[in-house]
Amino acid sequence: MRKNIGVYLDRFFTSTRKWFGSKRFSIYLYCVAIATFIWFLMKFSGSFTTQLPVHVHYTAPSSKWYVMNEDITLNVDVRGFGFSLMWHKISGLNDVVVDLSNFEIKGDELDPFIIIPSDFIISKVSKLFSEDEFIDGIYPSILKVDLSHALNKKVPVVSRVEVYPEKGYKLKNRIQVLPSKVELSGPAYVLANILQVNTKVDTIRGIKESKVIPLTLDFDSLKEWLVSENKVELKINVVELTSGSIEIPVLAKVDDPQTSVKVLPTKVTVFYQVGLVDYQLVNADLFKAYVSLPSTNPLPDKLKVSISDIPDFVEITRIEPPYVEYLISKKQP
Repeated sequence: MRKNIGVYLDRFFTSTRKWFGSKRFSIYLYCVAIATFIWFLMKFSGSFTTQLPVHVHYTAPSSKWYVMNEDITLNVDVRGFGFSLMWHKISGLNDVVVDLSNFEIKGDELDPFIIIPSDFIISKVSKLFSEDEFIDGIYPSILKVDLSHALNKKVPVVSRVEVYPEKGYKLKNRIQVLPSKVELSGPAYVLANILQVNTKVDTIRGIKESKVIPLTLDFDSLKEWLVSENKVELKINVVELTSGSIEIPVLAKVDDPQTSVKVLPTKVTVFYQVGLVDYQLVNADLFKAYVSLPSTNPLPDKLKVSISDIPDFVEITRIEPPYVEYLISKKQP
């Protein structure tokens, strides 16, 4: 039984291969192709109605304005011959460019806009079709274009880079961002609330020398409004530290003019760190040591020593002694 089935299938496939390779099959295919072509001609030679997309692009009225709307796609109902409409479907239609300077700007300062009437839209779109093609409808038929005033402004660059010098070194002065500002130009509705541009977050450790490091700005959404690709850098000044000490007198601050305070000892030693290049600038006149007599009772056993007028380039490490004893005397009225 299985042998008979195998023989039958073998004969069937052999006959099929002969049929597909025969001249009769080629004639059959040729006739089918001619019939299909004739049907195609008959089918598309008549009048048809279809809907085609037309993309509309806007140009701003002038350099003082920005268009807030995205480009729009119109749906156009068109009547015409099938072949012509089919070609439009395959190749697509040209885009329509609307120059907004030809229209009146309406609204107020906060909400300016332009209305493009249906007659203008139909006139523009009609030029994309032949005389034998007719527009039955366009959707939307009236376009509203929102505008925004152009705005130019400079905003500061804020560094979000943490810098930590190597032990035995310190930052001299403030870290500088160069340039300190970048210029933006674009629509007011985007830029009005932009107060600064940040750098990307980063941490730099182990700095032992002054250097200039390029910065990366964190402004992906604002990049198109940047006037120029400014190269922003971080200027870091680093100095090597050295230690020193200096002896300065202690003054007493008393609110009551009838009260005088004498401190013991009368001088304290201030230990400090300073950049090696600034070591010669340190002298006793740079510091003011003082104690304050509190008005509360009971009075403390000792008064804490504080230092004022510390220069930026000096870092106080400790005061010896940190507290002093004191004697109070009252002046005779």
